[in-house]
Amino acid sequence: MDPRWAGELGWVLLAWTVVYIADYASTLVTAGLYLKGAHEHIVFEGSMELTPAFQSDVDRLRWVSPRFLFSWVASSVALGVIWWLSVDFLGWIQPMQFVVGALLLREGAILLRHARNLLLYLRARRSQEMEGRLRYQRSLMLYLSGGELFSFAAFYAILSLILSSWFLAGGAVACAVTGWQHVRMSRRARRPASAKDQAG
Repeated sequence: MDPRWAGELGWVLLAWTVVYIADYASTLVTAGLYLKGAHEHIVFEGSMELTPAFQSDVDRLRWVSPRFLFSWVASSVALGVIWWLSVDFLGWIQPMQFVVGALLLREGAILLRHARNLLLYLRARRSQEMEGRLRYQRSLMLYLSGGELFSFAAFYAILSLILSSWFLAGGAVACAVTGWQHVRMSRRARRPASAKDQAG
C-alpha cells in the first residue's frame, strides 16, 4: 500500500470513529435528558432509538455496548477493504469517496438532529417554557425521521450535481435509503392500529 494512501485511510477511519461515537454518545445524552424531565411534556411511544439493533442498549443508557463496538469494528474493516479495492487495486478513488460520503454525511444529518433535540430537552426539563403534553406514536416518529432524511438527501443530491462530487452523492444515497427504511418501518408500525380501527 502506498504510504500516502495509507495516511489518507487513517484520517478516514479517524473521522468515521469520531462521528460514530458522537452519534451513540449524543443519543445517550439526549435520552438521559428526556428521562430527567422532558418526558413530562413530550412522550415517545417505544424506544427513543430508531435503529432496532441499539434500542435495548439506549433504553438502558448503556455506555459500553457490545453491539456498538461490533458494528464499529465491522464497518471500519469494511472501509479498509473498500479502500484497498478501489484505491490500491483498481486505482479508482471515486467509489471510496462515495462510501465515505455515505457514512459521514448521513451521520452528519443525524448529529444535527441530536443537537436540536439536546437544546429542546434542556428547555423542556425546566418546564418553564413548555405547557401541556404531546404524544408521538411510533409510526409518526419514524415517518418524521424519514421525511427529514429525505430533505437531507435532496440537499446533498443538488450539491453533488452542482459540484460533481461523489462524496456528496454518497451522502444523498445513504440519507435516501435510510429515510425510505424509516418510512417503511412507519407503515409497519401503523398497520396494527389501522386494523384495530377498522375492526371497531
